Amino acid sequence: MKNKLLVLLPLILLVVLFSSLSEKQKTICGIEVSKNILKTLKSSGPPSCFAGEPPNNRSCTTPTCHDDGTVNTGTAKVIMDLDGAENGYIPNHIYTINISVSKPNMLRAGFQMIPILDSDITVTPGTIILMDSNRTQALNKNFSHNGGCGNYEKTWIEHTYAGVNVIDTGFNKWSFKWIAPASDVGTITFYLGALESNNDLSQKGDQAYTLKKTIALKTNVGVNKAEQKLIGNIYPNPASTELFIKINYEEVDAIILYNLMGKKISEWNKNDIQTIHDNLIKITLQNHQSGIYFLQLKNKNTQLLQKIIISN
Repeated sequence: MKNKLLVLLPLILLVVLFSSLSEKQKTICGIEVSKNILKTLKSSGPPSCFAGEPPNNRSCTTPTCHDDGTVNTGTAKVIMDLDGAENGYIPNHIYTINISVSKPNMLRAGFQMIPILDSDITVTPGTIILMDSNRTQALNKNFSHNGGCGNYEKTWIEHTYAGVNVIDTGFNKWSFKWIAPASDVGTITFYLGALESNNDLSQKGDQAYTLKKTIALKTNVGVNKAEQKLIGNIYPNPASTELFIKINYEEVDAIILYNLMGKKISEWNKNDIQTIHDNLIKITLQNHQSGIYFLQLKNKNTQLLQKIIISN
């Protein structure tokens, strides 16, 4: 009997394997996937183009997605907080964007958001920086998760597989940074698609929501004296092995280097910062790969984020 089992076991494994490989594909949000990985993919964030933005204006209720309900008929509270940019954006200012979904006893929720230039819907103005790459991810032309509306120069931000789980009872939230454009580019609209899940890992019984906010350049803006006082100049930019930072009067408590995905690459604390002379700081970059980064300077009064390029 034991010998028969040893002979049959490989055959059984082959049957299971080929059954898995031959299972029918299923369409979800316009993408063909196998049932084997369907549950994971559904919670890993939608493809691009599902934030309710033009030209397709698609939301999570698009056919083959969560299509058994009507958008904005649920009872969850959905908030898109633009950190004061609602009152007008300031060129090069850094805003912390907060998205939240709340409802009693809710266990899972997700989102997708994109800012779009109203005068050219193929462009996302400004720069999006992730604050938590475990819970959020960015989609663009370099990320193969295209929803078919044309990526062009657009960037979406959305939840990850880990990001669908609530952070508190009945409450989920995601945060990221947005650096406003360097000049007046006209009006910008932020489009948000959100989903409140019933946690059964199917496409049915969930509630979809959409929001949008349009902002314009803020006029009569005063100079941020704390920021102006902290930093004088950063050079050279692009940099190769060394970067110099001229500080005006105030001390710097920490310098942090992030990549475009919001991952911390290096950090220099107060004791590690090398001051050359006359408030001139030098940091070494020879161990960093070429690319675009964000350098954050912090002290007790303020914090700044500056885009730099490393070219080795």
